[in-house]
Amino acid sequence: MMQKGADDLLKQSFQVGMLGIVFAVIPLVVKAMIQPDMAYMGLFAGLGIGLQLLGLSLAVLVLRRKK
Repeated sequence: MMQKGADDLLKQSFQVGMLGIVFAVIPLVVKAMIQPDMAYMGLFAGLGIGLQLLGLSLAVLVLRRKK
């Protein structure tokens, strides 16, 4: 397993966080614009929150590693 540098981990943290935001917004957009009577898509919202937490934990890992 290869060690990643702080810059690589921060970049990966940002990308995972942005992907989480996109996944969390998908159900809101679908419900508001496309099909208002459609059931809420909890899978995408849960996946989005999980990805945001993963991105946050990667950023904290980098900050703790720098100390």
